[in-house]
Amino acid sequence: PVTKNTLLVVPYGMGKATRTNTGEDIEYIEGQFGGDINWQPSSNLTTNITVNPDFATVEADEDVIDLTKYEIRYPEKRIFFQEGNEMYNTRLQTFYSRRIGDISGGVKLTGKAGKTNINLINAFDKNAVDSTGNKPMYTAIRVKRDVLKSSSIGFTGSNKLLDEKMMTTLSTDYVLNLGPLWKLTGQYVAAIDDWNVLRNAAYARFAAENNFFHWHLRYSYTQGEGFKDIFNETGYITDDDRHEFDSDLSYKWWIKNSPIKYISLGTANNAYWNDDFTKFMSSNLNENADIFLKNKLNFSFRYNNEYRFLKTDSADYYNYYYSGTIGYNTEAYNSARIIFRTGRSFGSDYYSFEAAFQLKVLDRLALELRPKYINFTPETSSYKTAFINSLAVTYNFTNDLWVKLICQNNTSNDKFYVYGLFGWRFKPPFGNLYFIVNHTEYMDPAGQFQNKYIGYLKLTYPITIR
Repeated sequence: PVTKNTLLVVPYGMGKATRTNTGEDIEYIEGQFGGDINWQPSSNLTTNITVNPDFATVEADEDVIDLTKYEIRYPEKRIFFQEGNEMYNTRLQTFYSRRIGDISGGVKLTGKAGKTNINLINAFDKNAVDSTGNKPMYTAIRVKRDVLKSSSIGFTGSNKLLDEKMMTTLSTDYVLNLGPLWKLTGQYVAAIDDWNVLRNAAYARFAAENNFFHWHLRYSYTQGEGFKDIFNETGYITDDDRHEFDSDLSYKWWIKNSPIKYISLGTANNAYWNDDFTKFMSSNLNENADIFLKNKLNFSFRYNNEYRFLKTDSADYYNYYYSGTIGYNTEAYNSARIIFRTGRSFGSDYYSFEAAFQLKVLDRLALELRPKYINFTPETSSYKTAFINSLAVTYNFTNDLWVKLICQNNTSNDKFYVYGLFGWRFKPPFGNLYFIVNHTEYMDPAGQFQNKYIGYLKLTYPITIR
């Protein structure tokens, strides 16, 4: 780890061999160089500069079947963006790092100064996003300060600069703890299109909660007329044009002298109208029950009933589902769960079976398996009957020498993905040697078969300058 006033330079070199087949075989070999500079100006602040970083060690996202008609939100897996990324997890998330593709360079400052947490990111996307060949620059800053005894206020700014045009969001948020039970939270966001167009969003939430009980009432407003388009240049929001009201209520009963560990019941409901209250857009009711036994078995039940007017179709939809889960030891790593779900989503009836297994077979061998089958009637371009499977196996010869294998398949688009990694930390934690092979094949939306093999050999070596 970097210590105070120490400069750590971590250059890397990588060889990459690629073979693709989209009608004809194409093979090429290329080299790539880059690195990181880490500096810790104080015990609580860290600065990182990255030049031409490579994300070859990042495995692909698992395929997800979306039943909401909203954009799927994927987790951040790239190390450069991960540290401090949780600071941006406000309800109206104005910075979503997955908006940024591969980068040619970036600067990040993260840490804490006194009572103030700080995260600053500036990154240059290496891929052109339009026909002009221009490449965007992203900037985000998050400042959060502790106030009073256990409250906070925060500010977030994000910006995308492309061809001298800026898409900007500015946000303030607060958490006010009003005693041991009551809490008031809220946020205001201004979304600005090149300093010419201003759109607004805000929410306020009043809650009471402790270790057993939770209740809240929230009002949210997101302006229409292009708010989402501006906001999602750097952030993540599912929809705009809303006056939304929601309330959750849950309670957990801990039971003594019984095979039952605890029972939890909850309800979460919301409804929203459009920007000028002329159209009722949606109601959503969610009911849940969880029973955890002392022998580590647990049972979960879910019911959802949703009405939604879908603007893209100008149509009303009535969706619902029931689901039941049987799990074992799901509060720990070694766990298993099986889920059955049936319902209706945007005109298609469906049922699905899903399982998730995480197991340390041996002290050094870990296995994760997630199979899922979903059947739609009728099938549509968005909803196709599919079997999706994900398998990950990791074997650690030592703490610094390991192999990892990931396999994924999706029958809806004939996708097959294999990722294999051999890793050796010969000078922990930054001196590493990686050998990676991945293979992807699938049928794209145009009906063209895509097939690609890539092999990487990557070496990183740390140099400490005091």
